[in-house]
Amino acid sequence: MTSFAVYATPPAVAELPVSPWTSLRHTWQGPDGSTWNLSDPAGGVFLLSSGVVGLHMPQFDQYVDEYANLDGGVYRGSRAQVRNPEWTLLIWDDGSTAGFKERYRALWSTLDPDRPGLWTVTDAATGEARTLVVRFRTSEEMSYDRDPLKAGWAIYSVTLLAEDPFWRGAPVLSPAWGADDSVNFTGPSDVAPDYYVSASASLSSAELTNDGDVDAWLTYTITGGTGGLTSVDIATAGGDIGFGAVAEGAVLRISTDPATPVMTLNGVDVGGDVDPWDPRPIPAAGTSPLTITLVGHAIVQASFTPRYYRAF
Repeated sequence: MTSFAVYATPPAVAELPVSPWTSLRHTWQGPDGSTWNLSDPAGGVFLLSSGVVGLHMPQFDQYVDEYANLDGGVYRGSRAQVRNPEWTLLIWDDGSTAGFKERYRALWSTLDPDRPGLWTVTDAATGEARTLVVRFRTSEEMSYDRDPLKAGWAIYSVTLLAEDPFWRGAPVLSPAWGADDSVNFTGPSDVAPDYYVSASASLSSAELTNDGDVDAWLTYTITGGTGGLTSVDIATAGGDIGFGAVAEGAVLRISTDPATPVMTLNGVDVGGDVDPWDPRPIPAAGTSPLTITLVGHAIVQASFTPRYYRAF
């Protein structure tokens, strides 16, 4: 009898379809620097999705003037209220009462009414993250249905406080703008003191884009270059700020946020020397050109943190 071996091409393995759906990952960074993954049920502290408040739009106060001789009213503007996010947390340990107590105490030590922490929500597919600064507000007196030390788990309702109701995106940092280094006019072998010809540079093509839902206030970091800086003037969105001399290697930092204005030169307050002082923000969902004029040599960088109404 003759045997024959027949080989056939195996059928192609069908590729599993990629799910079009993703999920949100929640993390909590306490004021002590500890980080908790609230989306991992196996981690011992889990955020129940059915009890999450604070991911959507903030509430607004809206101001309208009404007059006896006019129908309707005249809209004057709005103000976002503080947020009161809410969590429902499951804390558990299946090893021992001691393990449950340790996890319970460690988590609650990060929820403080005076020291804020960071609640970060991340799109698991894209990695895009937004963060809300929150502090502990209240947790209603617990009514335990069972002894948590014996059961090894319990569910807690937590109310938080966010003074700034907007979610923060990744910080935006501009390129380093500045004039080319000047040349030592006397030459390297000259016995005369070093002398640098002052340069003037105007960078009118610089611009920044704010894709947030809220106007963004800029922070400028200006570092004196070779020979130092005689003056700097920055105009944006119809506003203007200026400052005088910045020595070589010195760092001038100007935050234009009216809630937390900062004007320091090497850490020393120089608020009285910033002239003119008429800063303007980059409008929400807008692009703003910057005109930076340097007399001398320096490196200028602008930065801001976009803020959003929602967590995603």
